[in-house]
Amino acid sequence: MIKVIILAGTVRVPEERRDAIAAQLPDLVAHSQREPGVLAYTLSWDPTDDTLLHVYEIYRDGAALDAHRQSPHYRVWRSATEGFVRDLHTWDATPRIKN
Repeated sequence: MIKVIILAGTVRVPEERRDAIAAQLPDLVAHSQREPGVLAYTLSWDPTDDTLLHVYEIYRDGAALDAHRQSPHYRVWRSATEGFVRDLHTWDATPRIKN
């Protein structure tokens, strides 16, 4: 059975770090989207608050999320954003309703 995991929320990027973080995003997203088990991986800036980064990720299962968190590009991202305010939530979105 597929056990779908969703991670969604926001990361508050200090204004003085926004340009440096923005420069890292294309590489992070490109590598993450190519990982096995990543069904969706999207980061986008809020249209009214340019220091708020929206995060939306879908993984085939918990193992895919764990593998992502061990990847070199994720480790670079975590290091670059250490101490940033995060409001991220993870949940099991495995379909349980049958027709």
